[in-house]
Amino acid sequence: MNSHPRNIIQFDRYQRLAALSSIVKGILGSTGGPVLDVGGYPGELSEFLPEKKVVVVDKPARCQGIYVNASGLSLPFRDGSFPVVVSCDVLEHIPPPLRPDFIAELSRVSSSHICLGVPRGADDVRKAERIVDLFHKLLFGQPHPWLQEHFQHGLPDPDSIRRILDELNLYYTVYRNAELGAWVFGMVANRYLESIDDAHTRLIRFNDWINVCSEYISRDTRCYRDIYVADPVGTGGIEIPVRDLPGISMDEVASSFLCAAESSDLRLAFPPSVSVVIVTYNHENCISECLESLKESRGVSFDVLVIDNGSNDRTADIVFESGVPFVRAGKNLGFAGALNLGCRMSTGDIIITVNPDLCVEPDTVYELARACTEQREAGVVGGKLRSWDSDVLQHAGGIIHTNFCTAHRGRGADPNEYDSADEVDYVTGALFAVKRYCLESVGGLDDGFWPAYYEETDLCVRIRKTGKRIVYWPWATGRHMENSSLGVATESFYWTYHGSRLRFIAKHIRLRDIPAFIRAERKFRNGRDNQDVEISALSRSWRGWWWKMPMIRIKTRLFG
Repeated sequence: MNSHPRNIIQFDRYQRLAALSSIVKGILGSTGGPVLDVGGYPGELSEFLPEKKVVVVDKPARCQGIYVNASGLSLPFRDGSFPVVVSCDVLEHIPPPLRPDFIAELSRVSSSHICLGVPRGADDVRKAERIVDLFHKLLFGQPHPWLQEHFQHGLPDPDSIRRILDELNLYYTVYRNAELGAWVFGMVANRYLESIDDAHTRLIRFNDWINVCSEYISRDTRCYRDIYVADPVGTGGIEIPVRDLPGISMDEVASSFLCAAESSDLRLAFPPSVSVVIVTYNHENCISECLESLKESRGVSFDVLVIDNGSNDRTADIVFESGVPFVRAGKNLGFAGALNLGCRMSTGDIIITVNPDLCVEPDTVYELARACTEQREAGVVGGKLRSWDSDVLQHAGGIIHTNFCTAHRGRGADPNEYDSADEVDYVTGALFAVKRYCLESVGGLDDGFWPAYYEETDLCVRIRKTGKRIVYWPWATGRHMENSSLGVATESFYWTYHGSRLRFIAKHIRLRDIPAFIRAERKFRNGRDNQDVEISALSRSWRGWWWKMPMIRIKTRLFG
C-alpha cells in the first residue's frame, strides 16, 4: 500500500477520508476494535488508519480487500459489533423514506460512535453540484453519474438528520468538511485535467498540493460536507489534531490548476473519442454477427475500421456490403501488424480491438471507454468473455506462468463469477481497450509476433513497465468463438503459439528467472512423449527459434 495516499487519491475523497480518520483516532486513540466503513472503497480508509482493521460494506462489489457485499439497510452484523461505524457520502444516494432506517442500522451495529458524512443540504451546495454537473456534461456529453442520484433523491436536509438522531436518542456534534468554493473549482479542475491524456503527473501534482494544504475540518461555514459524530451517552466533541493552515481559497486553487496544466495542449478529450479496430482473416462465417452486435452498442459514439489481412473467402465482400470502412492489406500482416495499421488510420484517443469471431454486449464499448476514463492508472483494459455457444466463462484476465505459458483466468467457470474489477498480468487481444498515448509510448504492438499470439501479452507487459496498470473490467462482456483462424489444439496452432512464446521469452526473461523457468518447463514436458501434438510442435518451434533468441534479446535491450 502506498505510504503517501495524498499522492494518489483525488482531493475530495482525500479530504473526507482524512477527516474521518482523524475523528476515529480521536474516539479510539491508539487502541480499540475494528472500524466499519459502510459504502466505502476497500483499502482507502485503511491507508489512513493502518493500525486498525477496517471492514468495508458496499453493494455491488467492485474492489478487493476486507469486504462484505451487503446493503447498508440490512447489515449482517450483531448489535454493537463495532466501536465506530463510519459512512460518508452515502445517505444522499438513498431514497428519503429509507434514510431513517439506514441511520438506525448504523447505530444498531455500533457499540459507541457513528460518523455520518453528507453533502450539506443547502441551496449553495445544490448550486455548486449543478455547476460541476454542467461542466461534466460539457466534457462527457452526459450528466455526472453519481450527482444524478443527488438530484433524484435530494440532498439530506440538516434538520431531518438531526430529527433522526434525536429519535434514536443520540447526542451529536457537527464538523464541517471541504470549503465550498475550493471544492467546486477543485472538482472542475480534476475533471478537466483527467481529460488531457498526458496530464497524469500534473493531476497528481494538483491533488497533492490541495491535499497537503487542506484543512480536514473546515473553519468556513460555507462548506460542502457536514460530518455528524453521534453516540448514545454524549461524550462530547472529539479531540481532533488541528492543522495550522489558513485553508485554500478559490484563487489559490485556480493558480495551482494553471500551474498543473502548464505546457499541456489544453485540449478537451471528453467525451472520449473511441475507435474500434477489427482485424479479419477468412472470417466469412462470423464477421456479420460481430458487426451486427457492434451496431447494437449504446452509451458512447465510436467509429469502426476493419483491416482485412488478405482473406481469400467472402470476408471483404461482406464487410463492404455492411458499409463499414475497411482496408485490404496487400499481404497477411499478422494480427499485430494489421492492428498497428488500424491504429494509425483510426482517430480515437481510446482504441478498442474486437475479434471478428466475437459478439459484444450492448454496453461493452461504453464500459471499456468508461474504464479508460475513470481508471487513470490503467493503460490497457480487457473484458469478460464467454464461449460462443455455451454459457461458460472463457476469459477473466490472463495469467503468465513461470515458464511464460499463458492461461485465461476463470476458464470453464460460471460466467457470474469474477465479477469484480482486478489488476491482471494481461488481457486477451480478442477484446481490449488501450489508450492511444500508452500505445504510442511503447511504439505500438510488436509485429514480430507473426501471425498471432503473445502480441497482446507483450504489449501489456511493456505498458506495465511504463507505470500503467492492466485492468480486467467484468462489465465489458462478449461471446467468443476463439481460435477461428488457426483452429484449436492443432499442430499449426501449437507451432504458432510456442514460436511466439519463445520470442516473448527472449524479450522479457531476466537472468534470475532462468532457474525457475527451466524447472517449470521440465514439469510442463513431463509425462508427454514426442508423439504428443503439442510437444512435437514445441520441438519444431525450438529448432526454428533458438538461434534467433540472442538477437531478439539484444535488440530489445537496445531499442526497447
